[in-house]
Amino acid sequence: MQAWDENLERARGLARSAAAQLDKKEALQRRGKGFSNVASACRRELAKLSRAISELEEQLVKLERRRTDKEAIRERRETLAALSSDQRALTARSQSGGTGITSSQHARDSEKLSSTRGLLQQQNQMLAEQDAALDDLSTGLSRLKNLGEAIGEEATLQTRLLEDLDADVERGHSAIAAQTDYANTVRKKASTCRLWIIIIILLIILIMLLVMKAS
Repeated sequence: MQAWDENLERARGLARSAAAQLDKKEALQRRGKGFSNVASACRRELAKLSRAISELEEQLVKLERRRTDKEAIRERRETLAALSSDQRALTARSQSGGTGITSSQHARDSEKLSSTRGLLQQQNQMLAEQDAALDDLSTGLSRLKNLGEAIGEEATLQTRLLEDLDADVERGHSAIAAQTDYANTVRKKASTCRLWIIIIILLIILIMLLVMKAS
């Protein structure tokens, strides 16, 4: 912004210099003296002023793309429009060869200026609408980002819960297998114990029969 303001002051200086050269030219013209050198100097000043205004316009467009302060941009565009109007008026004075501009020329210049201001207003309105649309888009993208992050966190939590559930199922399966092995072992031991009891009872009966037989 500061560089633009400095360039604006230089352009205003060129406009004042061109106006002074025009006044000098017209004064010499009224006295009937030669003014070719002054006219050449005036044309050079006007050419510099035109280039300076073009550079200011380019810089202002770049500032608008950077989404600088809208109010400051609007004020500078109005200032630039006024300077452009002064430049056109000075150019018309230089080309008229007289001390001023006729009423028809003034009307045409006023019409051109009104048209230019209308276009500038339309452009500013379009830029404002684009900024509003970009703000809405940015808000929507921010909401989508937050929603995506929430979904990601929920998916991570569900994954952890499933992993914990798998671990619990695995531990339960291992515990069931261990209990099954233990039950099988107990069953086998119980069967062996019953067999030994039966064998011992049979032996006792056999001994008793032998003793009774011997008696």
